[in-house]
Amino acid sequence: MDAAIIGLLGALLGAVLTYAFNRKNAWDTRLHETRIEAYRNFAAAAMEYRRAVMDEWFEGHDVDEKTVDDDVHRARGSAWSAYYGVGLLTSTNA
Repeated sequence: MDAAIIGLLGALLGAVLTYAFNRKNAWDTRLHETRIEAYRNFAAAAMEYRRAVMDEWFEGHDVDEKTVDDDVHRARGSAWSAYYGVGLLTSTNA
């Protein structure tokens, strides 16, 4: 009878510890994903800010008409934002 109680308590303790470790692991995973998303959003916002500053500079220097370069600048900003996102997920130093 004592062996059955000890076995039951061991199984119960194992289940509680497994639950606690899995819960912490899930929390760490969510936190990691949230951080990556925040960094990716920051990189995209920084590139958009850079593009807006360049647009302002061109307006200040009387370059009012839209040029082909405007589309190139937007595409380059999008490419750099994507690159920073990849760098966050890999070992690349962005």
